[in-house]
Amino acid sequence: MKPKKTKKKAEKAAGDSEKARLEAEAAAQRAQEAREEAEESARRAEKARKQAEAAAQRAEEAREASEEAARQAEEARLDAEARAEESEKARKEAERTAREAEKARSDAELAVEKVYEALAVAEAKLKEVTSKPSVPHGQVWWLNKELEEAKKYMPKRKQ
Repeated sequence: MKPKKTKKKAEKAAGDSEKARLEAEAAAQRAQEAREEAEESARRAEKARKQAEAAAQRAEEAREASEEAARQAEEARLDAEARAEESEKARKEAERTAREAEKARSDAELAVEKVYEALAVAEAKLKEVTSKPSVPHGQVWWLNKELEEAKKYMPKRKQ
């Protein structure tokens, strides 16, 4: 009779062991998926940051162009009253350039906001991943390092 009970206990223990193994594999798969999501969020944040920087550069160039156009318009007005029509055209061009610069600036600000939103999402995902058991700490450390490095190149006014 003892061998039968021992066999049943062994079978039950084997079943429990298999169930625990399957649960551990499922948890590992979920952790891998969460890590991949966090990495994708980090890539999107980096892409948005680069776009924001490019938009900011375009805004700066447009602002400089606007200032130059305004200076030229002022010189034309002072140079000769006989060229009043030409001066008016330059002024209108300066106003148009200023509007474009303002639009480019607002686009740049919007892009920067999107970068911060993407960064917040990435940080939230990373925090979520790190709160789960069996997380590979080396990869989490690396993702934290990458996020901190990305923050260094973001505008200082919002950090």
